[in-house]
Amino acid sequence: MKPGPARPQPVVRQRLYSPWGARLALGAFSLLVLFLLWKHHQRQKSLAWREKLFAPLIEAAAERHGLPPSLVKAVVWRESQYAPHCRGKCGEIGLMQLMDGAVYDWAKASGCSVPSHGQLFNPELNVEIGSWYLARAMSHWQDYAEPEILALAEYNAGYSRVDKMWRPKDKSQKLSADSISFPGTRDYIILILRKRKEYDSKYPVQQQPSIPDAK
Repeated sequence: MKPGPARPQPVVRQRLYSPWGARLALGAFSLLVLFLLWKHHQRQKSLAWREKLFAPLIEAAAERHGLPPSLVKAVVWRESQYAPHCRGKCGEIGLMQLMDGAVYDWAKASGCSVPSHGQLFNPELNVEIGSWYLARAMSHWQDYAEPEILALAEYNAGYSRVDKMWRPKDKSQKLSADSISFPGTRDYIILILRKRKEYDSKYPVQQQPSIPDAK
C-alpha cells in the first residue's frame, strides 16, 4: 500500500520573553500602590484637620448637654468622619447623621421650628441637635449599669428596639456590646467605645465618667 503524503508539522512559534514588559508592569503596579498610599495619607490628613476644626464646637455642645466630649467626638467620627456635608443612605444628615424623627423631637422639646434639611448641614446646629438626642438617650438609661452602651444602641437603632430587645431585667446587670443582637449596632457601639478610649488617652480630661468595656 502506497503511503499518503506526509502531513505538515505545525509550526511552533516561540514566545519571546521581554524583560522590558515585565519591568513596565512592575513599575505600573508600584505607581498604583504609591498613589493609593498617598491618597490614604491625604484622606487621613484631611480627617485630622476636620477633627481639629470641629473640636471646640463639639466640646461646647457636649458641655451644654452634660456629655463627655470624647463620647460625642467618637459618635461624630463614626457617623460622618467629621464631614459636615455627609448624607447617609437613609437620608441621615451632617456631622451626627440626623434623622427626621430626632430633629422633630428636638424642635418640640426646645420650642423651635423644625429646621430644613439645608439648615441641618450647619455644623453647629447639627451637633447641637445630635448632642441633645444623645443626652436624652443617656437619660433613659442613667440608672442602669452600662448607660453608654444602651444610649449608643438607642442612637443607632432607636429606643423601642433597645427597650424590647436589650433592656436588662436587672438595672445593676453588667452589659457588654457583644450582647447586642444586631451585628450592625453591635459593631457601631464597639467602634465608638474604642474611639472614645483613644480620644481619652490622647486628650485626658479629669472627672470624666468611666467607660464601659466594649467587649
